[in-house]
Amino acid sequence: MKLIMEHAFIRFNRNAMLGQLIENSLQDKGLMVEETMELESLEAISGMAAANLEVRIVPPTCVRSPNPAPVKRITLGKNAPVGQLILIHCSDNPRVRVIMILHATILEAISIGRLDVAESNVE
Repeated sequence: MKLIMEHAFIRFNRNAMLGQLIENSLQDKGLMVEETMELESLEAISGMAAANLEVRIVPPTCVRSPNPAPVKRITLGKNAPVGQLILIHCSDNPRVRVIMILHATILEAISIGRLDVAESNVE
């Protein structure tokens, strides 16, 4: 946590759920950061950190990036915030077939650790 407090900090958008989780975690740990900017994209934040410009907090992803940024990763400890992706729909939605294909594709991407966009389940 010393690293976060000693370097300039790139904040993820506080209006997004992930940004709120990060903000709450910082507050719970009593960490004061020197904020330099607030960005909307995890990729942009990782790119800035890869260029040694700042320190940032982004979650580990369950699907690998095809071009991961070469950054040092540290943990926030055993009480680090955890996020979940939830897909909710009405059973009578006229697009239920597309929603079910999306659901299956997400589950497959998570199980293998990558999203293969070359293949398509849509007929």
